Amino acid sequence: MKVLVCCIGRLENRYIREFIEYYKDIGVTNICLYDNNFDGEEDFNDVIADYINEGFVILKNFRNKKYAQFSAYQDCYKTLYLEYDWTIFIDIDEYIVLSQHSNIVEFLSDERYKDYQAIHIRWKMFDDNDMIEDNGEKCMTRFTREARSSIFADNLHKQSTHVKTCLRGNLEGINIINPHAFHISGGQKYRACTADGDEHGFTEFFSEQSYDVACIHHFCTKTITEYITKIKRGSADKCRPYKEYIDVFFNINAPTPEKIEIIKREVGIDMSHLLNTQHE
Repeated sequence: MKVLVCCIGRLENRYIREFIEYYKDIGVTNICLYDNNFDGEEDFNDVIADYINEGFVILKNFRNKKYAQFSAYQDCYKTLYLEYDWTIFIDIDEYIVLSQHSNIVEFLSDERYKDYQAIHIRWKMFDDNDMIEDNGEKCMTRFTREARSSIFADNLHKQSTHVKTCLRGNLEGINIINPHAFHISGGQKYRACTADGDEHGFTEFFSEQSYDVACIHHFCTKTITEYITKIKRGSADKCRPYKEYIDVFFNINAPTPEKIEIIKREVGIDMSHLLNTQHE
């Protein structure tokens, strides 16, 4: 079985090697990485040239393109869908963690998925572990605490029910118009399931599935200083105001005076009212 990971990255040199090595260790065949950096920014060759040269990473030039995530995903599937049995569409801050299988091929070969063309795997959100700055360790080592919130519990729950998609190869009519689950054209009839093996709407990108079989450890914010860099960089799928990003941060992480001050200083948004709200 041949398994491809498709992802797009900009200003991700700090994290890309851990991501690649993780997915190589769990058995993916190749990673198709879309370089979405802008002129004068980073070059993935500076940190993963060995994986590019050996052919494990297929590097695609998407430099200087804005909001290019969907077009990158579409390009990946359109050009490579006949070469791989499965393609996993995922971000560089997302790690599939398997609970009942030793590797990704064993997982995708499970009999419970044999009648489905897509598998939707749910996010599991992780918070900042009360850290302010990057200490240089791997994400999987730094962020070990599942996010919890008594201020925005409903928002966090909704966020954690997002899924990402593993898609079989050789499917016609796939339209990628969001990063979570995909649409179909041309009258095609495809079926999707959750990692638990339960039927799930092919185009549906929310799921209450368990984490018993597999989940995606999502390090959405990392530390506040890293998150500020991320929001200044902008999103790969659409333009968002800073306030929307900050709301997401506090859906996941506890407010502290130090974090509030950094946000106010760096992006000019005052969230000090959150300090008077109970957060556990």
